Amino acid sequence: MKHYGITTILAMLFVAGAVAGAEAETPAGTTLTVEVVHGTADGAPVAGDELVVQVYQPEQLVSSFETQIDANGIGVLEDVPTGQHMRAVARVKHQNMVFTSRPVALLPSLNAVSASVQVFDVSEDASQLSVGTHHVTIALSASALTCSEYMQLTNPSDKAIKGSERDARGRQIVVKVMLPEGFTELSATGYLEQGALVLTESGFYDILAVPPGQYDLTFSYKLPLDSKTQNIVKEITLPTEDLTVFWEGAPGKLEGLGEPEGRLVNAQGTSVQYFHQNGLKPGEKIAFRITGVEIDRSDTQTWLVLAVVFGAVLLVVIFRLRRPAAPPSDR
Repeated sequence: MKHYGITTILAMLFVAGAVAGAEAETPAGTTLTVEVVHGTADGAPVAGDELVVQVYQPEQLVSSFETQIDANGIGVLEDVPTGQHMRAVARVKHQNMVFTSRPVALLPSLNAVSASVQVFDVSEDASQLSVGTHHVTIALSASALTCSEYMQLTNPSDKAIKGSERDARGRQIVVKVMLPEGFTELSATGYLEQGALVLTESGFYDILAVPPGQYDLTFSYKLPLDSKTQNIVKEITLPTEDLTVFWEGAPGKLEGLGEPEGRLVNAQGTSVQYFHQNGLKPGEKIAFRITGVEIDRSDTQTWLVLAVVFGAVLLVVIFRLRRPAAPPSDR
């Protein structure tokens, strides 16, 4: 009994020590101070703007906090959890538009951390948006034309632009892009967020407001190649300073844009012709055609032959099944 009592006491001390150690290893919360920087001259006050801070570890959302920005443009949150791989992202809603901070590390060794969010007043004057450089690259493949576009979108104002036009669901149409007829497999990268794009029969539009500055829009798509001559029409939707069309489909030819400005060789060693135009206005259409291409119909022909053969075999089977049974033999 005496040894049993000693063992019990030691076990209790061990458990108490483990609990104390666990509490010591649990990082204390930190204080996160968010400063709002107004990017619009004489902009509307930010006092009362909604502040939301979300904590991720590393990509999974762990917790979320809300408060309001005070008259000094500051929002303070207490007891924000910390960890070696935790990050906080602050979002401020100003004039019904959300502005986001850079991720902030929430290290256990920090008792206080800070973040900064730049906000802008919002304008519906989409006429201020323009495109500086616009590249359209067209490459020839066995059964399609692969097109990729790069647009340098510019907002020279000190306000975020969301546009006044709305679609049938009430969403704001901010940047509209028209694509050639018959396009398929649209894919967007860079500034464009796939989830914020609305696809239409004639192209797509973006529903996110454009903050001040320059942004790189990149997207790609395919055009059908069903004849030796393919007509392409590209409509301009924003004032465009400099448009260059690159053709990577030799021995086929791109016609309708005049003589090529020159030639170059891309990283794959393919010869590329380029055609240049500038000073384009919304509503203008760039029309050209691809000629002299050889269409690879091998797959189509193979399936056609297989279909004919299968059909013939099927007819034979049906014919045999429908023949009357032979009379029994007298032997």
